[in-house]
Amino acid sequence: MKRRDDLKNEHPNFNATDITEKLGQEWRSLTEKERSNYQEEFTKNYESYKVELENYFKQKGIDPVLDKIEKKKVLEAEQNKKKLETESNGAGEVELGKRDGFLDPSEVDDEEDEEDSEEEPEGEVEDSAKSQS
Repeated sequence: MKRRDDLKNEHPNFNATDITEKLGQEWRSLTEKERSNYQEEFTKNYESYKVELENYFKQKGIDPVLDKIEKKKVLEAEQNKKKLETESNGAGEVELGKRDGFLDPSEVDDEEDEEDSEEEPEGEVEDSAKSQS
């Protein structure tokens, strides 16, 4: 994060994408030894984070595994509720297939096929163009 802040100060006209691209270029230009210093720092910080998080859960009396399961159940219930709300169009259920943006082949009208067959054959179109000139 230090380098990101430095880049923001060095290049105030850079947007987030520009800064990220520059950081990527700098990272790719580092040697393995230079990269390993950053990776070791990350590993150390991550281990510390995991210990702090575990202590927090113990202090609050939270079982992270059970909490995750409960959150998943709540999320699934919300998604099912939204799905039911979007399927209802006020007069009942939305027709099958149209809900997902796809049509059931049995629901497709053959009118389009009939319209295509009503078009004049190419030869007749040319003849009518000649007669008009």
